Amino acid sequence: MKEEYSWFADRSLSLETEFEQTKQNLVNTELDLKEERRKREIESEKWEMETRELERELQLCQSRLKQMGTDRAIQNKPSTCETQTQTVTMQQLDWIETENMEEERHSLEKSLHDKEVEFESERRKLKEELEQAHDKLKQQKISQKTFLQEHLEELRVFNKFLEEEVAVRKSLEKQNRDF
Repeated sequence: MKEEYSWFADRSLSLETEFEQTKQNLVNTELDLKEERRKREIESEKWEMETRELERELQLCQSRLKQMGTDRAIQNKPSTCETQTQTVTMQQLDWIETENMEEERHSLEKSLHDKEVEFESERRKLKEELEQAHDKLKQQKISQKTFLQEHLEELRVFNKFLEEEVAVRKSLEKQNRDF
């Protein structure tokens, strides 16, 4: 009997230790997930800021292009002071400047598009990682619940064993008193 009691006590202590360890692992995992989520949110905010900056640069280039078009229209009006050569040279300079601005605008649009694609890819990746972490946490909770149910059942069996042991001892004590 003492061996069974000792085994149950050892098993109970082992299960309690394992339960506390599992509980601590779960807490650590949740803290790690929160930290990772916080890092991802900071990174996401950084990407959003970069995207907004690129959009502002693109709008600035577009407004400069519009202004250049207006300025060119004003400069291209026939003037009695200008010679034909000066007009052609100004038009060529405007055309070169417009081409440069167009190239810059295309470059910024491409850069913005690339950043958007990269941001969307990163967002999907983060979402998948978060879902995986959520699934993992859910699985750990299910495992922990199963573990606790098994432990509870073992404790019930142990409790029943102790109750029977107490009943047997009381019976023996009563028999000893009767003699």
